[in-house]
Amino acid sequence: MLEGSTIALGGACYALLPTIASCVVSFKNVIWYALPLLPLVRFLTHRLRFPEKMRAELKSEEAAQEGRRALMLTLVGFSFAAYFVLVVEAAKPETKADLSLSVFYMFISFAAFFLAYSIDQYRFFRWLDELAHNFSEVGRLTLLASSVAVLWETRFPDPLKSAISLIAALGWVLNFAVLFHLRWCFFAGTRPIWPFRKA
Repeated sequence: MLEGSTIALGGACYALLPTIASCVVSFKNVIWYALPLLPLVRFLTHRLRFPEKMRAELKSEEAAQEGRRALMLTLVGFSFAAYFVLVVEAAKPETKADLSLSVFYMFISFAAFFLAYSIDQYRFFRWLDELAHNFSEVGRLTLLASSVAVLWETRFPDPLKSAISLIAALGWVLNFAVLFHLRWCFFAGTRPIWPFRKA
């Protein structure tokens, strides 16, 4: 049986070689499709660096945030509606633009917001709270990325599209860095840099 399993595994790996080769050749595409994983770096870093604090229970006032749940539910509905519109548009025979990347990002946005909303209903521990926050960040990033991907299918001049894409990317990276820093300071018990210190 062990020999048969080895042969089957070898056959499966051999069958996957063309797919792996295709991914290596189109490495740029792999980067774009792996982009939604970027916000989860913050969760994994804090989970590994501060395991004890991440297992702590949330205080009652931290867990009770109905306003955040309402906002999350709104974003779930918005991202699903946008995803549905993109799918319908991409399926039309007369559509010449390639909307596959935009559809992918919008689906990830919907799924991430939905997961964040679902986890938010039973986030009794700090790690669940952080996970919900990070899924929400995935949803916001892919919502932005989908908009940029649609922009590149328009007839606007390339310099304008490049400038808008750069501004969007820098804005998200700056916000991600600030959140990473603030959450790190929160778990480490240190003071943040001066623009974010409380009076």
